[in-house]
Amino acid sequence: MGSRQEGDRKPHAICIALPFQSHIKALLKFAKLLHFKGFHITFVNTEFNHKRFLKSLGPNSLDGLPDFVFETIPDGLPPCDDDDDGDATQDITSLCESVRTNFLRPFLNKLTSCSPPVTCIVSDGFMSFTITAAEELGIPVALFFSIAACGFMGVKQYSVLKEKGLFPLKDDRLLNNVIDWIPGMKDIRLKDLPSFFRGANPSDVTMFNFLREAVDRAHKATAVVIQTFDALERDVLEAISSTIPHCYAIGPLQLLLDRIPNSHQGINVGYSLWKEDSECLQWLQTKPPNSVVYVNFGSTTVMTPQQLVEFGFGLANSNQPFLWIIRPDLVIGESAVLPAELADQIKEKDRLMDQMGSRQEGDHKPHAICIALPIQSHIKALLKFAKLLHFKGFHITFVNTEFNHKRFLKSLGPNSLDGLPDFVFETIPDGLPPCDDDDDGDATQDIASLCESVRTNCLRPFLNKLTSCSPPVTCIVSDGFMSFTITAAEELGIPVALFFSIAACGFMGVKQYSALKEKGLSPLKDDRLLNNVIDWIPGMKDIRLKDLPSFFRGANPLEVTMFNFAREAADRAHKATAVVIQTFDALERDVLEAISSTIPHSYAIGPLQLLLDHIPEDHPGINVGYSLWKEDSECLQWLQTKPPNSVVYVNFGSTTVMTPQQLVEFGFGLANSNQPFLWIIRPDLVVGESAVLPAELADQIKEKELPADMDSKKGEVADNKTHHVLCIPTPTQSHIKAMLKLAKLLHSRGFHITFVNTEYNHKRFLKSLGPDSLHGLPDFRFETIPDGLPPSDADATQDVVPLIEAIMEKMLAPFCDLVKRLNDMTRTCNDSPPSVTRIVSDGFMPFTIAAGRELGIPVVFFYTIPACSFMGFKELDIIIDWIPGMKDMHVRDMPSFCWSGSTIDHFVLNSCIEATEKAHQASAIIIHTFKALEQDVLDAISSMFPQVFVIGPLQLLLNRIPEHPLKLKYSLWKEESECLQWLNTKPKGSVLYVNFGSIAIMSPEQVAEFGYGIANSKHPFLWIIRPDLVVGETAVLPLEFAAETKGRGLIGSWCPQEEVLNHPSIGGFLTHSGWNSTVESLSSGVPLLCCPFGGDQPTNCRFCCKEWGIGMEMDKEALKREEVEKLVKELMEGEKGKEMRKNVMEWKRLAHEATEPNGSSSIDLDNLVSHLVS
Repeated sequence: MGSRQEGDRKPHAICIALPFQSHIKALLKFAKLLHFKGFHITFVNTEFNHKRFLKSLGPNSLDGLPDFVFETIPDGLPPCDDDDDGDATQDITSLCESVRTNFLRPFLNKLTSCSPPVTCIVSDGFMSFTITAAEELGIPVALFFSIAACGFMGVKQYSVLKEKGLFPLKDDRLLNNVIDWIPGMKDIRLKDLPSFFRGANPSDVTMFNFLREAVDRAHKATAVVIQTFDALERDVLEAISSTIPHCYAIGPLQLLLDRIPNSHQGINVGYSLWKEDSECLQWLQTKPPNSVVYVNFGSTTVMTPQQLVEFGFGLANSNQPFLWIIRPDLVIGESAVLPAELADQIKEKDRLMDQMGSRQEGDHKPHAICIALPIQSHIKALLKFAKLLHFKGFHITFVNTEFNHKRFLKSLGPNSLDGLPDFVFETIPDGLPPCDDDDDGDATQDIASLCESVRTNCLRPFLNKLTSCSPPVTCIVSDGFMSFTITAAEELGIPVALFFSIAACGFMGVKQYSALKEKGLSPLKDDRLLNNVIDWIPGMKDIRLKDLPSFFRGANPLEVTMFNFAREAADRAHKATAVVIQTFDALERDVLEAISSTIPHSYAIGPLQLLLDHIPEDHPGINVGYSLWKEDSECLQWLQTKPPNSVVYVNFGSTTVMTPQQLVEFGFGLANSNQPFLWIIRPDLVVGESAVLPAELADQIKEKELPADMDSKKGEVADNKTHHVLCIPTPTQSHIKAMLKLAKLLHSRGFHITFVNTEYNHKRFLKSLGPDSLHGLPDFRFETIPDGLPPSDADATQDVVPLIEAIMEKMLAPFCDLVKRLNDMTRTCNDSPPSVTRIVSDGFMPFTIAAGRELGIPVVFFYTIPACSFMGFKELDIIIDWIPGMKDMHVRDMPSFCWSGSTIDHFVLNSCIEATEKAHQASAIIIHTFKALEQDVLDAISSMFPQVFVIGPLQLLLNRIPEHPLKLKYSLWKEESECLQWLNTKPKGSVLYVNFGSIAIMSPEQVAEFGYGIANSKHPFLWIIRPDLVVGETAVLPLEFAAETKGRGLIGSWCPQEEVLNHPSIGGFLTHSGWNSTVESLSSGVPLLCCPFGGDQPTNCRFCCKEWGIGMEMDKEALKREEVEKLVKELMEGEKGKEMRKNVMEWKRLAHEATEPNGSSSIDLDNLVSHLVS
């Protein structure tokens, strides 16, 4: 259409709608889209409606643009002398009859007088005279039907109905007869067809003939456009296309218009013939999400006074808030006036609900306090989420432990956590002994100790932090495993959203912990049960026990601690106002649906980075990194040298540890794969020692030098400045990272953020990021609380058991003190932030529940594990057929603390149980996943908890935020970015990336087996070996390893992982299956080689390999270099690897889709924001 123009003239479309409100609105939207596509537009209204537009929108409203002009033609009806009558819909029958008989000639006159010459007609499908006009002038005509395809097909049956003697209908009893002769429409009754065929009155007869003539002539048009979309009405559209080949389904129109850039010089005219009353929007702002019934019968429907009264009393008696639009001409022949007694009954319905954010006054933005489990991956995820909240208008207070705060400053720089005025970092102690050794301060703390400390020590300092925040905290966004935040929220009477940075399947796996314990499967007494398939987990099929988060096994005290810790968090998740899981709907749909069935307010929001990527670059968001380790970006340069999809990325996360033997086996396996690889080896990756590869292995891969990961994006500020969110992660790298992302997201939404780290992690951040890295922004500040552990300056993950003990026993008081101090500042300092209005706590920081209760601040739990792992912790207790959303699970598929027999596992298990149980007390739960990924588990979680927000992947959400002045990364270790230059030299998809995260440790033997396996694969690799990766010693690879891999391998201590994973040279990722690593790899389209070490990692591994088809499982307990080599080769070059690569690209698409402006995670983020400010 428009082919008649010459030279570079734009096509000129004349648009004419059926002169009714709904038809004009739809065609005007379509005209705007055509204008955006380069058309000159002349939009024709009747003179009557043109006057109505000017009365409704203003005298200059239709002045238009040089290439978008409005014209009029008469409608052929008698003029209306009364101004009031001129603001009502004209008699439909008379108007349609006039369209048929009076419109053609004035329309032709308008067509021939237009300048520039009209090249095509875009006409309402029921203005069929335009076909005659187009034939006379020899120009194309497109008919635009603003009705559904099924409505169009229904009208197309009018001629058939007449032939069959069904018009006019002689017996109303025929209306329920099913008719089977309409293509594409099954089980249709006569009563379901457009009603005019009944011929009950002269109006019906007129409309029947009018509509039948229009649809019967539609095939003569150049094209037919129907305002619908293919997935909604596929069968009907295919049937229509069989008779009208040039038929196009285009809609919903508003969603298409929403994608037009703001920079486009489009027309800004409204659509309404009536004066719109926008005050209802302010009234709606006072109502909780999804609480109001909207009632509107459109622009042409009329009813009797009796019908009006029946509707009114029915609505009033429902006791639901409602917004009812009553047109002046809604009632036949008279004004639409409600009886006095009904008006009185309705009058009191404008009532406020006590939801998140209800305590703030005036126009202050919501203040979310975000607290992540003080582990790298959790901090990273929650920090991304916090960035998204900041973009949505939240004031963010992001709480790290003091230990991790120091790590951030060390990693990112001394000013890295300076924050923004409305995104600040705070700290609380983690309750663990301080670390005096600088080196030890840059490692993940002992997980069991840290989680236990979270349970016991973090509530009080978190409450202190909550009450001291300024502005006052209006909500808590907590790591889902920081379940003390539920207590904090209850004490303070503020909402709490739990953010789980794990997958929905991981969350659901953790939710099984209590059930496993009841069934005698925790601690696990016989490892042969691990392969048993359990079929009682909703949304999770073919699950083995071994696939569940591993702590239920109770093999050691660590697992016991983690089991109890995770179970408590998952079991309490339903108490949160909302639960957010960092995932997306398409990835975990079944699990997410299962979670939602028990936690209704569960939201899949992720991948977070994809959401962050959508934040406009001009948004003044926080630009803080996520890494507790110093990131080495050189690996990105290295990746640039590699061919696309050639590099295996290996990273076991921030907490996985392995033996030196495992490190070596991985190393040789990577080296022997002959694939380029990027292996992230944390300094604390090896149990009890530095992660050092044997000299021969180091020589084998000498040319494959590498570093490690973290990244940041920025946000856009919404009008939520009086809301102050205090965020507190579990004090481990992954939890801090996730929570910091969440805090950035909240900050991008306009929230004031206080981010609370433990003092230990705060120091690690400063060491990693630089002394100024945590200066933050005026509205994004960092605070610290002690972790309750002995002082330490180590740059390693703290011991898990003492840390958990400290969380459980020692963090509450300093946390409460921090919140009180922040809130006191609000009252005493004019330029201080608003009071803390929410605590966003890591779901495994359960003391925040007590803090929230004490301080009267709602707590939101944020779980940085997937929904399946959360559910695994939640439902812990032999054939596992009882976990909602998780089908066919084995004991071994559960979080490892459930089935491990160790004292440590028992301890961790109990802390997990406590944390998940406390989730029920949070005002909301956030899980770092997305709905498509874990739908079943999320549905099950949502059925257990009132508010579950599924928000992830966080980084994808953050990627949508524009550049932010706070340039903070997420790593507690110093990142080595040199690996990026090395990657630049590798072909696409050629490099294997190896990284076992921030907590995993291994033996020297394991390091050697990995090393030789990698080396023997002959693939290039980038291997991140943390200094603390090997148990009790430095992770050193054999000398022959370096010789064997010279030129194709790079080894680093930490790297910017998301940049690495997004590098085109990365072809695979050998990982510990930590959730942050999993979701980041999925978001980047990189397939996985999964070697779970513990915690929720077995569950994540199982879902990656069995449900999502993006990974292959490697058993670390039977680790041999030959197996490493074989699996690396299959990953990088085999058919299975190709299949996984195809699958992961689809999940990547779905992850990005989830974080699109209208994606499930973006919607859940918006819903979370609404919860936090309502």
